[in-house]
Amino acid sequence: MKGYYTIHDNIDKTKSKIGFVPNVESTKVDVIDGFAPKMKVNDLRWERTSLFEVYKATKLWLDTYWIVYVFYLILNSILPVSIQNY
Repeated sequence: MKGYYTIHDNIDKTKSKIGFVPNVESTKVDVIDGFAPKMKVNDLRWERTSLFEVYKATKLWLDTYWIVYVFYLILNSILPVSIQNY
């Protein structure tokens, strides 16, 4: 949330709180009401595993590879044949 500070109260672990307040120069209103997220911590367990990190790195590499490959194909179709032979 841009323009807001986040306040954490973790002193009592059973009653932890988080709050949002606008910074001094912000014209935003105070956040009064909120709701609990529908997603639970266990729903994110997959994203905290080492296997997910491997998946993410592989996916990033494959995505980058295909972008470079498509760029190569486009460039290859634009350049004259005489330049392609160099």
